Amino acid sequence: MMPAPNQPHPPPITPAKATANRALGLTFYRTTGNSQQRAEALRIGAMMCWDAVMDVAQAAGGIQTRVNIQGFQYNRMFPQGSPVVADAQAAIVLPVGCFVGFITPPPAQQLVHVMIHVGVGWAAGTNNGSIFPAAQLGGIWQLINLTSFFGSAAHTQRGIQMIYRTVNGMGL
Repeated sequence: MMPAPNQPHPPPITPAKATANRALGLTFYRTTGNSQQRAEALRIGAMMCWDAVMDVAQAAGGIQTRVNIQGFQYNRMFPQGSPVVADAQAAIVLPVGCFVGFITPPPAQQLVHVMIHVGVGWAAGTNNGSIFPAAQLGGIWQLINLTSFFGSAAHTQRGIQMIYRTVNGMGL
């Protein structure tokens, strides 16, 4: 249905918002989607976390090209100097659709985990127990409250930092 001539058109959806919408949708497809949607959610949930978020973002138009990385190559996904998420309040106001990474402290700075921020401090991604308690063996695609990271053993004992990168239809 077309809006009336004097009614404004809704703004176009951004690549970041499309990425967040796809990531959020996959969390529900696992249990409520049709068979094709459930299969997609299970496929994504079984992937390595950084491969999964790049797959989701690329399918949504959040990124145009993806890179193959390993944990020690985090700067291929997160540029040097990517902003650090300092506390729970900062996690709540992260840009919707951004990649959220978890890296070990210097000098190693290895990427441990990656998710997609879907809004108000919640992120979607695989959960294999590397940062948050594992949902089940093999990991699944699910929602996680990012504020729970602050004060966790990963943050306080292992010194892992949360960083982020906006998603805007670019290549990696």
